[in-house]
Amino acid sequence: YNLLKQRIITALILAPAAISAIFYLPLNYFAALLMAIVAIGAWEWGALMGFGTKIRRSIFVIVTSILIALIWSVLSPENIWVASKQLQSNAMYLLWLSVAWWLVSAVLMFSYPRYSDFWSNHRSIRGVFGWLTLIPTWLAFVVIRSNNYGEDPYHGAQLLMFLFLMVWTADVGAYFVGKAFGKHKLMPNVSPGKTMEGFLGGV
Repeated sequence: YNLLKQRIITALILAPAAISAIFYLPLNYFAALLMAIVAIGAWEWGALMGFGTKIRRSIFVIVTSILIALIWSVLSPENIWVASKQLQSNAMYLLWLSVAWWLVSAVLMFSYPRYSDFWSNHRSIRGVFGWLTLIPTWLAFVVIRSNNYGEDPYHGAQLLMFLFLMVWTADVGAYFVGKAFGKHKLMPNVSPGKTMEGFLGGV
């Protein structure tokens, strides 16, 4: 009950803020807000890397932010689309790199813990995993938000809301169905609390 209460309170606070940012922030301000959110993600990823001090985690945040800033300097939100339906080639390459990484991460997840020694004992590899996860996320959100921006400033915002609604409804469905009917573990080695019933509820 307490977990559900926390989720509801968090949703009531963050959902209106997220929706307002998606629809009403200019592109550069939206990209800057995303950069700050990714920086928070990098801070949390520092803990996953085993950084026990704030200095080391801060360094990882700073390097992550610098990498995003470098991408921003080449792929600005206003010019990331060559035309309404054509992305700059550099953006495409980075997004395809992200797709490749998510395929690799899926293999690592489904085979866990078979290959876990490959990355669990090497902090630098976990750091690269973090950059491959966090940095393309920033780029992907900017790409979606800026889509067809010149003709319809709210088109990308509607696409992002569709994405958010899919995530939110999947999370709600997985949580309530899993709590009510969850009996069969989905992937106990990866996440012991997840069930097959919850997964189907999310779908």
